[in-house]
Amino acid sequence: MKKIVSFLTAITVMVSMSTTAFAADNKLPSDVENLQGKALNASASLTWNAATDDVGVAGYQVHYGLKSVSQPGQSYDFKLDVGNVLKYTVNDLVNSKTYYFSVVAYDAAGNESGKWAKELSLTPTASAGSDTEAPKVAKAEAINIEEVKVVFSEAIVLPTENPEDAFTIEHQDTFALLSVLDAKMDETDKTGKTVILTTKRQAVGSVYTLTAGIDIKDKAGNPIVSGTSDEASFDSSSVEKASDQDGPQMLEVTSIDESHIVVNFNEAVVLDIDPAANFSVFEKDDNTKTKEVVEVAMGKNKAGLDNAATVLKIDGLESGKTYVVTAVDLKDEAGNVVAASKSSIEFSLESNEEDTTPPKDVTSFVAKAVAKAQKYIVTLTWKNPPENKDDTKNQIVYVSEDQGKTYTKKTDLDSLSNKYEVGEYEPGEYWFKLSQTDAANNESEGAIAKLTLSETGPGMIGLALASLGMSTRFRKKKK
Repeated sequence: MKKIVSFLTAITVMVSMSTTAFAADNKLPSDVENLQGKALNASASLTWNAATDDVGVAGYQVHYGLKSVSQPGQSYDFKLDVGNVLKYTVNDLVNSKTYYFSVVAYDAAGNESGKWAKELSLTPTASAGSDTEAPKVAKAEAINIEEVKVVFSEAIVLPTENPEDAFTIEHQDTFALLSVLDAKMDETDKTGKTVILTTKRQAVGSVYTLTAGIDIKDKAGNPIVSGTSDEASFDSSSVEKASDQDGPQMLEVTSIDESHIVVNFNEAVVLDIDPAANFSVFEKDDNTKTKEVVEVAMGKNKAGLDNAATVLKIDGLESGKTYVVTAVDLKDEAGNVVAASKSSIEFSLESNEEDTTPPKDVTSFVAKAVAKAQKYIVTLTWKNPPENKDDTKNQIVYVSEDQGKTYTKKTDLDSLSNKYEVGEYEPGEYWFKLSQTDAANNESEGAIAKLTLSETGPGMIGLALASLGMSTRFRKKKK
């Protein structure tokens, strides 16, 4: 039975962008600032400030994953092209897992921001959407003359970059600021409510006022509210900080590629004049077969501590073999040498056998349209094959206006997405293609849905067909 649907009379303003003269545009958009977010039930809501560009910002990419990005060569697990918007909700997240988010801007020539937006971490939970109460400072107390313990009303999340900047400490009589040198979660407090601050030496017999800034958030993403329970007073301590007599410990080694590994320590370390001499690498089965460390760079460890991780460039590593990396006479900032029992860790590279098999294409791929203001809003839906769960890295949406002869990339989607609103379209015939890519950047041939939008009205809203294997198989590798 046909339904006669009247067109809405609202005027739709379409913004078009020129596609000429991009070759001369090589100026990068500005970095994205003020990335904020809120954890929801299986999702996260993000907002950010507009970036600038000499020609104009064309859109933004949301990058996210289950690991913080703090080392050279690292990237996030997923990337979403969200268009030219300043807020976006990332769906299909797993509750109780902590996700790390960042955003970059891009222009019409494909130039992207030079740096990630300041990383944001959020933990979605089933009840996250109902948590609207801001965390409060419950109390502060001096542990010793150089450390202050801050306890909050609930579990909080520190900023991933420069967390010490989220706190200010002021002398109550002179109003002089006491410098905060470091901030880290108290590992002995399993509730996640306590932060340990390292400060310059306090003035004995003084009273200080501590203020927590809005960069401090709870697990649901609610920030501290300025002027509302964000302060606490404490008396200074005359007790000296216990001297550090423990050497640094190697915690974990992660391979980045065939020649780089990241070595994480429990505290900041100090390299020798020749930093390569601080590390030795050899094959586990034959310690006479050593590998040369040719470059060492410092970075943050997974806890965000500066100079507590090293990136090693090593010549001659082979996939399939197990190696041992050892820290040699490496010291912490107090001059303690690395503990012998915690100075070595095994690591291996994944097999470099080339993966040439793309993920399977989706099933039940359908394009549907709803009339609005003399145009149609097109939505795509599909089912993801179960076997793609650990294979697909992201999905790519393409559109063709010449019956599949040529396709234009529309957007990237995360591997779990099963629905996407493509946007508004004039009457005509459109072919939509959805392909799958894996970690090796193999791309499937793509599922295709064809949609014909009537010139005469939505009473003939068109035909949506889902089909597989209609395009020539191609596998695209990122350069």
